[in-house]
Amino acid sequence: MAVAMGAITQIRVLGGTIGLAISSTVLNNHLASALPALLSPADIKQISDSVQHINTLPDTTRDAVRQVFADGFNTQLRVMMYFSVAVWVFAASLWEL
Repeated sequence: MAVAMGAITQIRVLGGTIGLAISSTVLNNHLASALPALLSPADIKQISDSVQHINTLPDTTRDAVRQVFADGFNTQLRVMMYFSVAVWVFAASLWEL
């Protein structure tokens, strides 16, 4: 029983790590493609160091940058939803009669 619990915990941690890596990659790719149109490279560097720098931007730019982050988060959730659907399909195919 202890070995099974250890294996299950290890698989859950591995799944969480992979999910975090995928989510981070999706967000970083979205930001890398959308932010250069709105900000200078120095501003992008400061935001990557601390997102508090967004509050120092002018109002219109700040709102646009926040929208880019929101769109990136939306894309993250959509990608994770697709993975969840795939897992449900594979789990349903394992069903025994």
